[in-house]
Amino acid sequence: SVVGLHPMFGGRISSFNGQTLAACPVRIGQAQWRRLRALFTSSGIRVKECSPEEHDRMMGIIQVLFHITTMLIGRTLRKLGADIDETMNYTSPSYRIEMNLVGRIFAQSPELYAAITQMNPNTEEILSALKDGLEVYEQFYRSGNLDGFIEDFELSALHLGDFCSDAYRESSQILDFSVELANHKRNSSGERG
Repeated sequence: SVVGLHPMFGGRISSFNGQTLAACPVRIGQAQWRRLRALFTSSGIRVKECSPEEHDRMMGIIQVLFHITTMLIGRTLRKLGADIDETMNYTSPSYRIEMNLVGRIFAQSPELYAAITQMNPNTEEILSALKDGLEVYEQFYRSGNLDGFIEDFELSALHLGDFCSDAYRESSQILDFSVELANHKRNSSGERG
């Protein structure tokens, strides 16, 4: 029997409940698969069945796209010589969360992220789309085309649909928590704002 399993969570979780496991039951009998699947779901894991091709496409979006853009932020900060501690003195809650994600990636294994971003069969397509997007934004900037930027922004928002308002609500809660956490950290260290 062959079942490809890809846990969509790292080793530092407090519970399996609600975590996602991508599963490609390629060569396994139905009864065997049901038993194996039940083993995961009984622990609260959400099993998403897919073909290997669908898995790779989704991982291209979920992992390659997001990890590369996050690593590009780190690379750009390095190239700009940005003093991260100093930027944190000017931080907004959104920037703090974004920077936590940047730091989180760079605190981990470069070999892991090399494998994730370089071995996915969809990486070339994603890099091409990113490059195209950067070129479009550069053209908007160089030509002062605010209308073009706004139109492009609105097209992306339209594509994202209802997810935008849902994400806004959810991220607002995360931002509030981030502010509380930062205030607690500042108060614990005796720092004054």
